[in-house]
Amino acid sequence: MTIHLIAYVLIPVWIYLSFKDIKTIAYAYILCAPLQTVSVFNVGGSSVMFYHLIFLTLLIKYIVRVLKQRKMSVNLPLDFMLFLAWSFITIPLAVFNTDEVVYKVSGGYGNVAFSFQQFTQFAYLLMNFLVCIILSDLLADNVIDMKGVKKVINYGFIMVMVLAIIQMFVSPKICTLLYRNSINATYLNNLRISGPFQEPSMLALYAAPLCGIYLSKVFYHQDFRYILHILLFMIVLMQNRASSSIVGLAIVALIFLISAVYQFVIKKDVKLLDKNKTYMLAAATLVVVAIMAIVYGNKINAMISLVGSKFAGNGISGSERTYMVQYHLEIFSRHWLAGIGYGTLRSLDLLSTMLCSGGIIGFMLYVIPVLRSSLRIFFNMSNRAVMLYVIVYNAIMFISVTEIALPYVWIAYAIMFYVLTDNGSQRRYTIEF
Repeated sequence: MTIHLIAYVLIPVWIYLSFKDIKTIAYAYILCAPLQTVSVFNVGGSSVMFYHLIFLTLLIKYIVRVLKQRKMSVNLPLDFMLFLAWSFITIPLAVFNTDEVVYKVSGGYGNVAFSFQQFTQFAYLLMNFLVCIILSDLLADNVIDMKGVKKVINYGFIMVMVLAIIQMFVSPKICTLLYRNSINATYLNNLRISGPFQEPSMLALYAAPLCGIYLSKVFYHQDFRYILHILLFMIVLMQNRASSSIVGLAIVALIFLISAVYQFVIKKDVKLLDKNKTYMLAAATLVVVAIMAIVYGNKINAMISLVGSKFAGNGISGSERTYMVQYHLEIFSRHWLAGIGYGTLRSLDLLSTMLCSGGIIGFMLYVIPVLRSSLRIFFNMSNRAVMLYVIVYNAIMFISVTEIALPYVWIAYAIMFYVLTDNGSQRRYTIEF
């Protein structure tokens, strides 16, 4: 076992938090969820992350709370919970599909095998399901509130952006010592930064949906407090250079366009904005765009070309991605109903990974409740930012990120399912004992 230097700071913080109430623990988890490379210690080939310790404390506090109240509530849709059950049920299918060769979770191609690693992958999924249940229940019971959650998410975003910017100027050795000490943390090269995430695409997955929300706050609500967040993201984006960021922002622009057509053309709900603020915002936007074009013009063109080449299957990255996706979709075509077993493979996108491992049944049990919930929120103007939050996450994951058990994604689900329960669009299941 290897104990990292940062552990001598983080462990006392964890012990201190353990004596606080569940409200503080919940907010601490939301704040630390993006710290995906901050390991307290490594055991064998695994890292125990700081957010793992906070989750453990949150779970214990929640269990004690449930036992005292003799009831618990679940705000998740029934079919979404069936996705968890189906993922577990499909694990033994690996025994019957050992003749298939896949890109394995641990890396490299190999035959499908029934292994302990499948249960490890499921444990991560279960952990995030529990986080979703706990946070949505605490929101529904007013233990924590949306105002506090938004504030903590904003603080977390600034923290992540600052850590990413630090990586631009500090050597990899120091970054590894401070906050990139997990086993899975990688350095592609000195020019691409990923902050407290394993790789650049993971940072883009986390930041792009939030940046979309901040853009809506600035341009739709004329709340200029979020300009700092957007500028930080743009600085990081230029050094992150992940195509996922461009994809995410493109999805954000599409959602803005659809929302505008729905509101102004279909509903004819024209909301008058403050003219002075609008002129100031337009002028500031032009200035920022001009500065970005002058300073980062070549990088912006290179990133856009990179995205195009990847989708066209050109270059090493694009051709590899196209081959791997097509290869695993071909395996899916032979096992289309139930897949070959959860946790048996890791493609380069969530779509082919999910279809191949869980079949069409697992895919539909995940997609239908997420899409249905997002559409319900879309028609509720006051909560449309939540829909944007979830849709952009999934769009990026289905295209370029293979992992689903990511804490910050499931925090977004907790918010979405709470919002639906709160406005009566979704049933709340209460279990008493």
